[in-house]
Amino acid sequence: MLVLDNHSSHMATTERMRFLLQERVVIVDLLPNTTHTSMVLDLSVFGPFKQHLRKLYKERYEPTVNMDSQFLQMLSSAIKDTVREALVDDLLESE
Repeated sequence: MLVLDNHSSHMATTERMRFLLQERVVIVDLLPNTTHTSMVLDLSVFGPFKQHLRKLYKERYEPTVNMDSQFLQMLSSAIKDTVREALVDDLLESE
């Protein structure tokens, strides 16, 4: 699941949308003026995800390779490594 607010920087290109669909990522758009309701996600999901994505970028970025393909690979890895774990942890804690 990819949760987006309505900021213009979160608009995906056609290639990125295809990738997200291929990876079975569900996109959820927050309604305007509701960002405050997602603050818990900032701490438990988005923060660790961003840290991991930055780490991957520093480790793997190759200036001579197409950035879109690199980004999509890093994004996929970051989603698998952080977001799914955070969601599973949250589910286990709620039981």
